[in-house]
Amino acid sequence: MGNSRYISYLNIIDHLNVNNGDLILLSSDIVKLICVCRENNEIFNPNKFIDSIINKIGVDGTLILPTYNWDFCNGITFDYNKNISKTGSLSNVALKRNDFTRTLHPIYSHAVHGSASEYLCSVNNISAFGPDSVFAYLHEKNAKQIFIGPTEKFWYTRAYTAIHYIEENNNVKYRFHKYFTAPYINKNGTKNIKTYSMHVRDTNFKDSEGNELASQVNPIISDLLIKKNIYKKYTINGVYIGIIDMYDLKNILENDLSNNGNLIHFIPNYLRR
Repeated sequence: MGNSRYISYLNIIDHLNVNNGDLILLSSDIVKLICVCRENNEIFNPNKFIDSIINKIGVDGTLILPTYNWDFCNGITFDYNKNISKTGSLSNVALKRNDFTRTLHPIYSHAVHGSASEYLCSVNNISAFGPDSVFAYLHEKNAKQIFIGPTEKFWYTRAYTAIHYIEENNNVKYRFHKYFTAPYINKNGTKNIKTYSMHVRDTNFKDSEGNELASQVNPIISDLLIKKNIYKKYTINGVYIGIIDMYDLKNILENDLSNNGNLIHFIPNYLRR
């Protein structure tokens, strides 16, 4: 889907398959979006952009932004109120807003606004990608993940973190649970030593040709997902925007894992381009 005329960033959400009551996970690299706005004499305001999405999904909807930070893995203190997100400027804007609440996991936290906020921000999941994680909830509730980036490659190489939930859920042989312990300062300022886990890649595991397996979706899957109406692709003002139905994509990937015994839609390092 393409647009030849300029559309204000405040109206972009109206051109997407987003509806009242939707559960949205927004993953973004907005550098190109900001540049396009400037080229068209419009100043990009991240708070107004976030507001445009909130207004679209309404009071029954939920907007979630990734606020991941991996310092805890290196023994560095996680401060619930102060640790910044390392996954994009838009997520740090959300963390500063009073209408967003952060989930509790010190490595894979999320900023949440809307109807599911109270529940998601009360869950103290130990495993980042476990059955009680935000990722599990997103799949169970058939969330939509929106990708905004420079090119379509953004979604399948950088932004589809939920792939690790699918891997853990299916106990893939090339990843294992690793536990991390570090100081944790909670929302009330209390400091304790805590332990959380993450399903990490086993670098000793090789495929039949001696290559490490990578957690990355094969780009050939995009055409299949479009045909099945699971993935919608847009180009608005020259900016790539994609939307996937998370539950349906999970089913396709899990089908490959269980029925074929191999990782058809995952690719090893030597096939990366």
